[in-house]
Amino acid sequence: MPSRFEKYTVTDDSSIVLDVLIGEAQPGGTTVFLGTNEIAHTEPGKSGMNVKGLDLGKGANLRGKLLAISTDVLDLRETDKASVTIVLHDGPVETNVTQSKDGSPFTSVNFLTVIEFI
Repeated sequence: MPSRFEKYTVTDDSSIVLDVLIGEAQPGGTTVFLGTNEIAHTEPGKSGMNVKGLDLGKGANLRGKLLAISTDVLDLRETDKASVTIVLHDGPVETNVTQSKDGSPFTSVNFLTVIEFI
């Protein structure tokens, strides 16, 4: 399972917004946890595949917490590639964390991204 751990510096009054974008025109789903609380869940064909515009809150409330994002990508297209991009918006500033993996037809790839807010 591909995984990434990142540290993300916040300021007290910043508002952090999350997007999770599945790439390569592949279907998939995502579950997002802030600490131990599930705050978002998507499934292909039910709630849409991508997480867009999820307001995580102010930096002062996020500092010291972990954000865990688990994304399953189904390799159903001819590209045999799977990818996910995590986008953190802090006002006009965007930070991207992208993971990708070559897959095999008709398999799935799970990506885990963990972000510590500091």
